[in-house]
Amino acid sequence: PKSELTLFGSSSNGFAFRHSDLDISLTFRDVATSANLDCISLIEELSERIKRMVGMRNVVAITSAKVPIVKLFHHQCQIEADISLYNVLARENTRLLSLYADLDPRCRTLGYMVKLFAKICDIGDASRGSLSSYAYILMMIFYLQKVSPPVLPVLQEMHPAGTEKPENLVDGWNAWFYSDRRKVVSEWGGYNR
Repeated sequence: PKSELTLFGSSSNGFAFRHSDLDISLTFRDVATSANLDCISLIEELSERIKRMVGMRNVVAITSAKVPIVKLFHHQCQIEADISLYNVLARENTRLLSLYADLDPRCRTLGYMVKLFAKICDIGDASRGSLSSYAYILMMIFYLQKVSPPVLPVLQEMHPAGTEKPENLVDGWNAWFYSDRRKVVSEWGGYNR
């Protein structure tokens, strides 16, 4: 009853294809981190419970991966999903990419093309030793920040001048970025250039 499911990844960041899978993060309201949880047992138990649910197919617990997940296929919706535990940093990264995709339509369009190129060339699967689609999108965003004139701002540097960079520590990383879209649009001089 205290569990929460949150979408992250391409299904939420603006760079999804029509048949992209759902990435879902499972957390518990009364547990701050997964540090004291037996993640493998939880994933195995979750897998067994989902197998008993109507309409679920191909339910598999993958506990040997860097991030243990439950893979599943929802028959009625015809969609694949991966459920992981406490993928909180990925949720923050999703918010960042979603804002970039929303700031300029060229970012979203080029992002689709970059992901499609990586897929066609079979170089977009981190589980097989290549870069992830997330890594390709980050490189594309970096490019769009460095072209002249820049297409996108560096959101991590948009804090008020003369102040220390704000912090949003997630899993030991500072995931802070300027997240107020209206202020980005009004304060960043390169908007719509």
